[in-house]
Amino acid sequence: MRTAYSGRQLDPLLGYALVVAIGLGTVLLSPGVRLAAMWVAMLALGLIGLGLQQSSDELALASLAGGSLVGIVLGAPVGVFLFRPLQGFSERLYATSDPLLLFYQTSLVGALAEELFFRGVLQPRRGLLVATAAYAGIGLVYFAPHAPVLGIALAVACLALLGTVYAYVRQHYGLAAAVVCHALAAFLMNVMPSLITSWQGIL
Repeated sequence: MRTAYSGRQLDPLLGYALVVAIGLGTVLLSPGVRLAAMWVAMLALGLIGLGLQQSSDELALASLAGGSLVGIVLGAPVGVFLFRPLQGFSERLYATSDPLLLFYQTSLVGALAEELFFRGVLQPRRGLLVATAAYAGIGLVYFAPHAPVLGIALAVACLALLGTVYAYVRQHYGLAAAVVCHALAAFLMNVMPSLITSWQGIL
């Protein structure tokens, strides 16, 4: 895997500026469309930046188990103690209360696209602090059109914390583990509240 920045490659900060521009340029569209456009850009930039190469040691069971454990430890307590606020927040941001659609958006597409770009490309080439700050900053683009100022500030702070954890997992267990960590944490914090509410309605 390439970990050193090469001047012949696209600067990941330019890629970040492109993602921000897409987010700002689609601000009048529905949240789902905006997020999809930004995630497609992140996914493309991540795959191009990685050169479609992955180190085989990152797919080791121990690394994936480490990322999974961190994701569960991170997501479970937050999901339990902030059940109702997280449900409202997730359903508002992703414009759906359907647990299956939330799972697709947060645990599959969002986790993969964000980790490939922020932890796969930006972190190795610009450092942990820049990648974490950029990840927190993308919260302004994600949430600004749909949340009050206090909600935006909380979301940015949460993304800074989550970004730090994902960066730690990336550094110690590898990129694949960071994707798994993100996917599990997103499932527990964004999907489970709506899933439990759906089950309660059925029962």
